[in-house]
Amino acid sequence: MEEETQLTCSFVTKLPTELRIPEAPLAIPAKTSRLGLSQVVNQLLALDRPRPFDFLLDGELVRQSLESLVLAHGVSTESVLNIEYILAVAPPKQSPPCQENDWVSAVACLKSALRLSGSYDGSIRVWDGDGACLSITPAHKGGVNVIRPLPTSSSASAPPLLVSAGKDQKARLWTGPPQDAPASHGAHHSATRLTNGSASAQQDTLQAVAVYGGHTDAVQCAAVNPVGSRLATGGWDSHLFLWPTGAEVAASALDGSAAAPVKPSSAARKKRKGEAGSAPAAAIAEPASQAELQGHLQCVSGLAWPSDGTLYSCSWDHQVKRWDTETTACVDTLSGGRALYCIAAAPEDQQVVAFGGADRALRLWDLRVRHGEKQATQSFVSHQNWIVDIAWSPASPHHLLTASHDKTLKLWDKRTSIPLHTLQGHTDKVLCCCWLNGQSVLSGGADNLLQSWVLGQ
Repeated sequence: MEEETQLTCSFVTKLPTELRIPEAPLAIPAKTSRLGLSQVVNQLLALDRPRPFDFLLDGELVRQSLESLVLAHGVSTESVLNIEYILAVAPPKQSPPCQENDWVSAVACLKSALRLSGSYDGSIRVWDGDGACLSITPAHKGGVNVIRPLPTSSSASAPPLLVSAGKDQKARLWTGPPQDAPASHGAHHSATRLTNGSASAQQDTLQAVAVYGGHTDAVQCAAVNPVGSRLATGGWDSHLFLWPTGAEVAASALDGSAAAPVKPSSAARKKRKGEAGSAPAAAIAEPASQAELQGHLQCVSGLAWPSDGTLYSCSWDHQVKRWDTETTACVDTLSGGRALYCIAAAPEDQQVVAFGGADRALRLWDLRVRHGEKQATQSFVSHQNWIVDIAWSPASPHHLLTASHDKTLKLWDKRTSIPLHTLQGHTDKVLCCCWLNGQSVLSGGADNLLQSWVLGQ
């Protein structure tokens, strides 16, 4: 019988001391895969409860046998393989869904862990961690397309700010619930979990303080710069505008300051005029556009603003563009073969963006990598239908979430082309997704459901 080939491996890790094993070389059968490697590490650690581990060889997650990896990387079988082990992401646990009145087309999370959803009924709902609907606010006629929280103020008493955009050709700036609002109300709200919350929810706890009205068709996407002072909006009219936003705009509307860099709406002026002698009402500011970034020929479908001077956009015209927001010049263009619907920037690297669309592939564009004269992208193919939303984990530069019309979400690690997990629970098209924190995700779909999953290790 032919003797089984052995490879010499040394295991290294950045995990805490209690999860470290000696780095002395070990002989491992060449046909060993990720599961076998995890069993080896667990045996050496002698843990009371086994832990699932993942393994990296030259920065790539091990998804085949060591023998296959060595051949693929051109590594000599005589050399010592330095394999890094990390904790694997355990299968996500689904929470009970929340039922809404119409398609759930936008989701977001506040720092207080309150959840926001926007739907085709035009409302924005605020939910607590138990799935209880705390408030319902009419926001956009025809439906809400996007919700984006602004960076949180350092003041614990200051209400958060968020931006929404919709099919009524408008974007709006809102003040939200206080940051110390409860994220969980306990079991006595469980009866509202599978309803739209109308029986117990308060109305209009979000307050509109500004409206942005330059588009001539539905506003499809929005992004805010990292300091929360500027807003970008893109729409079906192919326009891409930059606007002032944030605390200064909100404060000028709330106090009716004459020195404000914006003007109140005509309705707000009439209201205040008719209430002479009473306490001043909050104005609805109408900021003027600061600039239009011209270049896209069809619907601007996705925006990402990772650093103050750099904005990314994608479009149905098959293009991803990188913009200098100070000069308003397009400084890079990547062209694809199909319409693009969504884009997200890596949390720690403004040179890397992920995008997806009609070709069903998740693609990564690293501006520092080129193949000859061409810009290089990585492709990750698993979805069976359009990718319509992407969210990068705020806790990891490696993990991404995609939402698709194939009724699933997929959790990816950019170090492998195979998804870590497929999240199933929607019964119709998934339309939107976001991270609640580094360990939980939220999604909405055409089944009128707001779904959530808790990830673990």
